[in-house]
Amino acid sequence: MEGSSDFVFLMRMSDYLISQGRAGLDPRLAIIPVGGIGDIRPSSPLWDAA
Repeated sequence: MEGSSDFVFLMRMSDYLISQGRAGLDPRLAIIPVGGIGDIRPSSPLWDAA
């Protein structure tokens, strides 16, 4: 997730959908604002090769 505003939007939209009896985000997911793909450090050797 790129920024904290995106995180807030997704969480509020999920809450709204749930309040309307629809499916929201799966609570098992971890959504983490990191500031863009360039700020994510590789955590796997496979990513280093990409």
